[in-house]
Amino acid sequence: MTLAPSNIRECPACKKPVEQLVLNSGNTFGAVQWSDGFLAAPMLPEFPRLGRCPHCATLFWVPEATLVGDCWPPDIAASQWPGAKTVEGPTAEEFLSAIPLCGGDKEKELFVRLRSWWRSNDRFRKGVADAPPFSETERGNLEELAEALDDAHPHHTVMRAEIARELGQFEQCLALLERDFGEELMYVVGTIRDRALDLDPKVMELK
Repeated sequence: MTLAPSNIRECPACKKPVEQLVLNSGNTFGAVQWSDGFLAAPMLPEFPRLGRCPHCATLFWVPEATLVGDCWPPDIAASQWPGAKTVEGPTAEEFLSAIPLCGGDKEKELFVRLRSWWRSNDRFRKGVADAPPFSETERGNLEELAEALDDAHPHHTVMRAEIARELGQFEQCLALLERDFGEELMYVVGTIRDRALDLDPKVMELK
């Protein structure tokens, strides 16, 4: 993995400089795929598109913030731009609070709802034995996300099935997986189906 020069942007709220890390190249060596679609790839990180200002905690769309310059190497941003701090990633709750920032843009709303789901599942990914189940807010997000997905896309149907499984709606999950998904999705579909038959709602690592 290598980084490109960082973008230095202006927080739209407090006007202080924030650093947006930029990926130059990466790879999927050592990556782990999860049943909710999350890819844990140490050498291919996803830097915040929706970020939290490290100065005032305002959420904003990072690529849309005013670009004031760049910096190389990234670890000296603060010396070149006094006070600059790296943009932070939102929590599951913060992603959902940013729905109004989508302005009715369906692609943006899908983005924040999906990332909120991923953040909600992080506690299960860490293998915490007594991790609490989904809250009502988290369940509501999954229901809204499922509604936003389009069954014309096979990957979306698989995602809807995974949402149903994680919500404990096993019959609905199995019904969504009855269609032919082709060889590309055969393993994922079979794994989700097997877990649904076992009445297991937890997100799982795809071997």
